[in-house]
Amino acid sequence: MKIPTFHLLSGILAGSLFFQTNTRAETDLPVLFTDDFSGAATDDWQPTDPKAWKITKLADGNAVFENIGGSKYEPPHRSPFNIALRKDLFIGDFVLTAKVMTKQTSRAHRDMCLFFGYQDPAHFYYVHLGEKTDDHANQIFIVNDAPRIKISEKASAGTPWKDETWHQVKVVREAASGLIEIYFDDMETPTHVAHDKNFTWGQIGIGTFDDKGLWDNVELRGVKVDRKGKPVAGPADPKQLKFIKWTPDFQVPDPVAISLDDNGVAYVTQTQRRKSQDLDIRANRDWIPNDVGFASVDEKLAFYHEQLTPERSAENAKRVDDLNGDGSHDYRDLMVLSERIYRIEDTDGDGTADKMGIYAEDFKTEVTGIAAGVLIHEGDVYSTIAPDVWKLRDTDGDGKADQREVFAHGFGLHIAYAGHDMHGLTVGVDGRIYWSIGDKGVRVKSKEGDDWRYPNHGAVLRCEPDGSHFEVFAHGLRNVQEIAFDAHGNIFGVDNDADKPGEMERFVYIVNHMDAGWRANWQYREPDYSPWTAEKLWMPWHEEQPAYVTPPIRNYMNGPAGFAWNPGTALGPAYDDYFFLNSAPNGQQWAFQAKEQGASFEMVNDHQIGNGIPLVGLAFGPDGALYSVDWGGGYPLNEQGAVWKIDIPDEVRSERRLETATLLKADDAKADLDTLTVRLSNADQRVRLKAQFELAKREAFDTFAEIAADSEQPQLARIHAIWGLGQLTRYREGADFAPLVALLTADDSEIRAQAAKMIGDGFSVSVALSPSVFPSKEGRVADRTLLSRALLPLLEDKNDRVKFFAAVALGNLGITDSAEKVVALLASVKPEQTYLRHAGVVGLTGCGETALLAGLVKHDAEIVRAAAVVALRRREDPAVAVFLNDKSPWVAAEAARAIHDDWMIPEALPALAETLATT
Repeated sequence: MKIPTFHLLSGILAGSLFFQTNTRAETDLPVLFTDDFSGAATDDWQPTDPKAWKITKLADGNAVFENIGGSKYEPPHRSPFNIALRKDLFIGDFVLTAKVMTKQTSRAHRDMCLFFGYQDPAHFYYVHLGEKTDDHANQIFIVNDAPRIKISEKASAGTPWKDETWHQVKVVREAASGLIEIYFDDMETPTHVAHDKNFTWGQIGIGTFDDKGLWDNVELRGVKVDRKGKPVAGPADPKQLKFIKWTPDFQVPDPVAISLDDNGVAYVTQTQRRKSQDLDIRANRDWIPNDVGFASVDEKLAFYHEQLTPERSAENAKRVDDLNGDGSHDYRDLMVLSERIYRIEDTDGDGTADKMGIYAEDFKTEVTGIAAGVLIHEGDVYSTIAPDVWKLRDTDGDGKADQREVFAHGFGLHIAYAGHDMHGLTVGVDGRIYWSIGDKGVRVKSKEGDDWRYPNHGAVLRCEPDGSHFEVFAHGLRNVQEIAFDAHGNIFGVDNDADKPGEMERFVYIVNHMDAGWRANWQYREPDYSPWTAEKLWMPWHEEQPAYVTPPIRNYMNGPAGFAWNPGTALGPAYDDYFFLNSAPNGQQWAFQAKEQGASFEMVNDHQIGNGIPLVGLAFGPDGALYSVDWGGGYPLNEQGAVWKIDIPDEVRSERRLETATLLKADDAKADLDTLTVRLSNADQRVRLKAQFELAKREAFDTFAEIAADSEQPQLARIHAIWGLGQLTRYREGADFAPLVALLTADDSEIRAQAAKMIGDGFSVSVALSPSVFPSKEGRVADRTLLSRALLPLLEDKNDRVKFFAAVALGNLGITDSAEKVVALLASVKPEQTYLRHAGVVGLTGCGETALLAGLVKHDAEIVRAAAVVALRRREDPAVAVFLNDKSPWVAAEAARAIHDDWMIPEALPALAETLATT
């Protein structure tokens, strides 16, 4: 193919946005990338043939990137064979510098090459630094769906290579003028010059036509762009953001959560029951001993009927108002006020809402909590109103739900603190429904018959859209009000603190089977000993922290509520990849990014974006604006409130936002297969997911497999295809895992990680604190051993994310032969690598037999012994007692906690008592 129109358009666009002359100093361009190859991994580079490249340590100890030759890559047109591209980085204007040494003996075409403007294998530029000059050597070339053609206006007589000598090279590119300059050793005078505007953006790369050589100290300065050549904005500026009341003409009473459909219609929940009908334990402190002991919603209901009787009306007046007006203060007064869901829309398209109606109500049993979460997905409206998750639908188009079903039941066992409800509804990248609950607890019997008991935990929960395969995804949280997925399917949230002196909220990376450490019964331990504060469980990792806890990334802002991630084209480029957080009590709004760091993340670029409005729930609309609800005064209910729109006015009519809005409104059920596959690489995650889910409905297994396997496809398209394969394999008898297994050896580490994650996703054994096994025995292939064996090499992968997901998958598969390799992984883990430790714990819990786990008491590595303790704790195995006399006080204390905490391990209590008496 010749260059598509959008390449030419991007050149026109670049002409108005990039610098115009070559007088711009190199230092004016920000540093986008440096690599001295001192690390063992080369994950930032994508070679055409990975076997032809390696990290080499020289005699002086310096590490370099070596092209050893022998590339098996066959380009579509005559052009270089040995290329290593800088992965996932697209640039317009740039200055690229590097050190290079040829390892080829002298000959006419002895060369090294630099690549730029790389669109795909048939469209790019390169400079061939050849020893002699002719039409095919020592020139600047273009490959434009045809064999390379020289475009040099100036070229040297030959590149003066010297054996065993490092040379300095530089490439300068100005997209607007088309300028290309090449420098060799002399960094002031170019040896080669050309002008061409065919490719105004692309990747850069290093390599050689078909020789050998070394590369070091690569530095790239430039203007980062997206795949269509549009500049990616610099630092985010909160002054760009404007807060606009979307409901200026009417009150939205006491709103909590918001979700918008693909046409921009908002669904907003209202609470009327908070504290008046959904009671707060802080106003009933004499009930605390009873409350912490509730193990089911039925127990709480029975307690209300026992305590809030008409005979105790006078005593109960301080607890409940006589809301039904029958002259008695009793449990019947808890069934008067209903939670509501409103449907709000802008019918005339003027940018503000003008119509609001009740979509659903009549949520008002004695134990009904608040409507703290709402999600519109594929025509169904889900709402979390403890003790139930509701699934609602308007089948006749009158704006009111006429189909209602309880999607899941058994949430909110405790009275606990007001606000610690169910919330955070969202669609996962795997097609499941996810949501969160505060520490009012969980006791759910799934449709498959599994009994999930987490009475003192906040948690993240998930199940299929039809309510099947419910599971507790992560636990030990206190009150994460909303959660958000990023582009790679990682889940984040900001957890509320316990209102203890000196303690803070927590930014958390939420992974499967994690225990974040919180227990509701610890809330009431002050001023006596409370593990939460005494052991500093709320802090990021520290050396004395218990091993069963997966700690937060960092402490953060007060009162976290609404939380959302920019799905790709919302707001403006300055806020790409940003998370947004409402700090509700103080009326502040914040934004930040999460940067990958090993198997975990770090928070970067956090800054305040708003102040003064007590916003709660957050959601992006199809128009690219960020919507949020305002309580209209804070915690006391006053039937006031509003929906606000947070936006960048200059971006409202941007091309990318208009395109996204159009694609979201489109009926993907009517789209052909080619259209859907193209959308898997769209810039906006919502468009990508919509296409993925439609392909999954069509059982497009072969399409997913083909895209996932194609290394020339954009990485995000491959990842979505992997998630699609996950949808079509999990819980399915006889599922075909071959395409996912094949990806475990992919060159791209993220592809390996995602494949490992999906392989383990449809299997579960007892790897979490629960007296029942993980859900459903369905979906177990005849030989899980084969899958486990394919995963085992990934425990030694150079990438920590790959190791993490492989270990978790092995734990889910539960094949005992894998345990020794998991132990080896744990032995290599550093104390601060808490997510790798967690993955190892999951692996041991699922794979390790009691004899092996107890035998690890003799292992030299302290972290291995601690992980064995946590694995035995999760299995409630009394063999954990052998660790009570461990030489490490940290490990011994871990064993004591395992025996004493949560459900306890009764058979091991005598050993603990004896140890306490003698230690």
